[in-house]
Amino acid sequence: MNLPKLAIDRPVFVSCIVTLLMVMGFLAYRSLGVDLFPDVSFPFVSVVTPYKGAAPQEIESQISKPLEEQFSTLQGLKKVYSVSEEGYSIVTLAFTLETDSKDAEQRVRDRLAFVRPRLPKDIDEPVVQRMDPSDQPVMTLSLQSSLDSHQAYDMADQLIKPLLSQVSGVGVVDIFGGSKREIRVELDRAKLNAYRVSASSVANNIGLNGLNVPVGKYEINGKNILFRSVGEYNDLERLQHTIVNFLGSDVPITVDKVGKVVDSVEDAKNYSSFNGKSALFFLIHKQSKANTVAVVDGVNRTLDHLNELLKNKPGNPVVALVQDDAKFVRLNLADVKHTILIGISLTVLVVFFFLGSFRSTLITITALPVSLLGAFILMNGMGFTLNLMTLLALSLAVGLLIDDAIVVRENIWRHIEEGENPKKAALEGTLEVALAVVATSSVVIAVFLPIAFLQGTVGQFFRQFGMTVCFAMAVSLFEAMVMGPMLSAYWAKKVGKGWSPIDALDNFFSPVLKSFDRFQTTLEERYEKIITWCVSDEKVFGFVSHR
Repeated sequence: MNLPKLAIDRPVFVSCIVTLLMVMGFLAYRSLGVDLFPDVSFPFVSVVTPYKGAAPQEIESQISKPLEEQFSTLQGLKKVYSVSEEGYSIVTLAFTLETDSKDAEQRVRDRLAFVRPRLPKDIDEPVVQRMDPSDQPVMTLSLQSSLDSHQAYDMADQLIKPLLSQVSGVGVVDIFGGSKREIRVELDRAKLNAYRVSASSVANNIGLNGLNVPVGKYEINGKNILFRSVGEYNDLERLQHTIVNFLGSDVPITVDKVGKVVDSVEDAKNYSSFNGKSALFFLIHKQSKANTVAVVDGVNRTLDHLNELLKNKPGNPVVALVQDDAKFVRLNLADVKHTILIGISLTVLVVFFFLGSFRSTLITITALPVSLLGAFILMNGMGFTLNLMTLLALSLAVGLLIDDAIVVRENIWRHIEEGENPKKAALEGTLEVALAVVATSSVVIAVFLPIAFLQGTVGQFFRQFGMTVCFAMAVSLFEAMVMGPMLSAYWAKKVGKGWSPIDALDNFFSPVLKSFDRFQTTLEERYEKIITWCVSDEKVFGFVSHR
């Protein structure tokens, strides 16, 4: 297809296509996620198996070794190692970087289900976790109040956490610090021996009596009424009077006869403080592929409403921001965007001085917005985000995007200076340099495209960099073959013919342009003298004449 001829013969159609391209590019830009780095996944999977009260030797022989033997035959597994400590086992699986981390996690779960019957019956359920940099918290909040530790934790867990979880893009909200409320049954060994009741029997009966059990249904007037036995403990008194055994066959033994019930808090496992005062921390994780900046902004908007809600609560609770990753993302991206704007401004300025025409400069620089917005469409389709790597690629490509348009415009202008009609000059001038323009863009794409196929961690970081440059160059090639000829055919004018407001700008900057032209001519003459002198004086540089 002859794109330059189509653009010149169908300017309205081509203008609509380019306008649609720019509108879609703007919408794609608005929908692109914003992050500091590309989404990089490391295929590491860990299996954590708690086994309360077990010694490290038992953990190793009964849990760690069976798991290692079962996982050792997984496809793509590079290394497996385990840590066996008192109370739990951690088995870590390192896969090759080419392995999909989600697929590896699922295969580990399948193998774990197969080996689970061989593990001890009284272990807690093993937890499979995939290690992913994107799983790190993007924001940390603190809760400070004068409430007791368990009261503050209950407020954080039952009131604040649900509100934060409702923010768009928030995945998981973890609470760090504080202690949960804990109801303890402290048994008396002497009383247990006197009543001949074991501690495990007391624990089992307390658990069984605290269950809510469905007991059946009753049909009346065509409607089914469900019944259930509600055994859940609502107060300490009911727990104290729970029957755990019978003395003989008729004397019930209750909890308060073999011990006492204490309303307490669990043993502290960690301590957290903010600005020297005790506090609870909320670690906020974003959803997969979510926009880090958008998530943080959403949580910040919720903070005002949350603190307003807490004003009437006892203990003067206050939720404050501790840190957020969006700050660093904004600073780094703003710096790169600033660099891109400087690059665009310098490119326009250089083009204007060298072309010496505001009309030609406008025709040429249309390559910048069209190419950048077109690249956003392809980036959005590939699932890329606006991060340091993609923005660095765009900043690097700014100078390359306008090369094709300059070559086309210069050759068209040469034909116009020779007296040809603008339409004819646009078509012939473009076709003459079409092969050179395609070759130039192909060379740039051939340089950067292999970067997208690098392996390993480096490849994951630079894939978006290489592909973004190729996207921008492909769109700039299309723009040079379409918009340049079309605008030159209908917006350009013959030398010395007519006048327009745009020409007034050329007249306004004419003294500056003429001074620059004289400076450029002077440099050219001096270079010619230097070259002539170097060639004539063969002894200076050791040149050998072959005349």
